Amino acid sequence: LQIKIDSFEKINDVLEILKASSDQQIHEELSFLEKVKVFSTSLFSETKLINSSYSTLSDEFNKVSQDVNSIMQTFFADFIKSGSHLIDKFHKEDSCPFCLQSKNLEQLKAELSARLKEIEASSEKLNAFKKAQTDTGAIADERIKRTEAFLLEKQFALDSNAELKNAIESFKTKFVFYKKGSSEKVTSGNPIPTIESVQLSESDFSFLDSVNSRIKSIQETLATVNKTELFSNISASKDAFLRIKQIEKSKELLEKQRKSLEIIYNAFVKAQKEGLENFISTFSHRINEFYQFMNPDEPFQEIKIVTIGEEDELNGITIEYKYNGNWVSPPQKYFSESHLNCFGISFFLASVKAFNKINKFFVLDDVISSFDSAHRKRFADLLFAKFSDYQIILLTHEEDWFTNFVRPLAKKKGWLINEINWTETNGTHLKEEPKELLERIEDGLSSGNISDLGNPIRKYLEFVLKEIALNTESKYAFQLNEANEHRMPNELLRGLRSQIKLNSKELQEKFEIFDRVEQSALLGNICSHDNPFNPTIHDLKAFWADIKELLSLFYCQQTDCKRKAVSIRNYETVGKKIRCGCDGTKYDWKKA
Repeated sequence: LQIKIDSFEKINDVLEILKASSDQQIHEELSFLEKVKVFSTSLFSETKLINSSYSTLSDEFNKVSQDVNSIMQTFFADFIKSGSHLIDKFHKEDSCPFCLQSKNLEQLKAELSARLKEIEASSEKLNAFKKAQTDTGAIADERIKRTEAFLLEKQFALDSNAELKNAIESFKTKFVFYKKGSSEKVTSGNPIPTIESVQLSESDFSFLDSVNSRIKSIQETLATVNKTELFSNISASKDAFLRIKQIEKSKELLEKQRKSLEIIYNAFVKAQKEGLENFISTFSHRINEFYQFMNPDEPFQEIKIVTIGEEDELNGITIEYKYNGNWVSPPQKYFSESHLNCFGISFFLASVKAFNKINKFFVLDDVISSFDSAHRKRFADLLFAKFSDYQIILLTHEEDWFTNFVRPLAKKKGWLINEINWTETNGTHLKEEPKELLERIEDGLSSGNISDLGNPIRKYLEFVLKEIALNTESKYAFQLNEANEHRMPNELLRGLRSQIKLNSKELQEKFEIFDRVEQSALLGNICSHDNPFNPTIHDLKAFWADIKELLSLFYCQQTDCKRKAVSIRNYETVGKKIRCGCDGTKYDWKKA
């Protein structure tokens, strides 16, 4: 032809010249038959691999299906290994750490070891089955795709090639059975096709005799034209070359994806490890900070959480600390019960800081019952020093600790305190605030519902008298702790009278109101106790009117007054008067 092929386009030019010199249909048929031969011969060479793969799958499927119960046990492997690790490292008592029932520890270890060996044997069966599934599925997928692609050849549509089409489609049918068998679950109860029913045999390739005969016939017909064979060879070479290039391109893309995923995975593992280490370091620092706050100058130092496992594996966590300069684990090795409680509460409070950053409140329910006296005060100090921005719900039976440590610190810091009370009648409840008492009293008097109204009136009177006594710096006999808060109205009125006698002539002229309130206060005391006397609504309204008249002396009635209480804090030095914020209510007052 005197054509030099130095580019891919020149190949097409050559094929066009060769095609024009002979019958095109004969060349197309010959090319098709050559492809059928190559495809089938290639598949025949893979028969042993394909059949062997499916045979292995069938054997492994039968093994696993006959021992499903043992295979199910493999799902408990991690659980049993964790329990065995726990027993080896920490659990030293004759009891089962899973159910807490009594159990000989050595016998339990032996049983767990035997169970793990059984599970290991079952796992080997399961892994062998899964590998056979994967291998057979991959082999079937590749052959199905290859067969489907080949069946797209146009020559298969001709009636003369119907037998060949059926033969190729029978290959695909068997490969589909292979794929189905590789996807079947053992637990489904369904069998997979037997190897005898789906294996490739020599009889499946008997059509090749016909193909070879047809090729030979066409070649003899075209024997006088060497260009026919040349066309066929060049055309087949071209197709093979294009396919190789396509495979190389796919391989290149897959290799790039593999490298990208490897980079992403390595970066993720690194970031995950760094994040975990940073969190554990910060968390450990807080635990140690809180623990050292409650246990200063003790031999337990540098408490921290450490991970258990090799390199990137995480099998669990434990606690380490320095004891007299040596690293020790676990905590219960040297910690007393009180120190363990301190560590536990330090761990909880560190969790509050780490995980409770939004709602800012937490509950402590009787956590100091096992604390010794040295730790109780430090624990109270810790709450106020480190959690000043949190709302704390503190439940405790330790009244002395709350009264002597918690409440004074709360008042000093300006915290709001609500105490939870309990009575048989009301159950658990918050102490009523003065505003709630006032609303309850006025609502009861206006509606005529005076049942149990005497006690709220007495409570409200006690509250306002304490506030007036504070504003006027009235003097009372010394009382300890809660007793100071439990002063009755009569005692408060007497102290207020005594202070007024020393300081204000104007207010002494109002003692008539004091007398009426003092007499009415007896009514409040009667109503607060078991007594056959039942006051009428008129009695209670009179009592309430006396209280309001007394309040009008010590609280400004001007609506625009912003500091209504008549108080020493508003003392007028020049005029020597005690007054409210707006100067609308004032009285002479001689300071001692």
